[in-house]
Amino acid sequence: MKEKLLPFVANETTKTYQEMKNRVAGRAHLAHSQTIALLVLDKLDELGWTQKELALRMGVSPQQVAKIVRGTENLTLESILKIQGVLGLQILSTQLTTPTPK
Repeated sequence: MKEKLLPFVANETTKTYQEMKNRVAGRAHLAHSQTIALLVLDKLDELGWTQKELALRMGVSPQQVAKIVRGTENLTLESILKIQGVLGLQILSTQLTTPTPK
């Protein structure tokens, strides 16, 4: 039976499969972005800061901060490190250290 179906099965990954895989990855990214947004908003509230003040302290535009707090921004490592430094938040689960030369 399997041999009869093999001529109808594509050998390469289908476009539909790749699109589904991208959607699943996008959902995971969105969940992380939204979690970071909530952390940032909570910290801003705690500090009594505005989004504009955060933008000034981070050296980015207010529009960039608006994207971050909406949870829709694909954050770079550089952006995450800026947020951590300015707000004193622990976003990354592991703090990396530069190895000392031997």
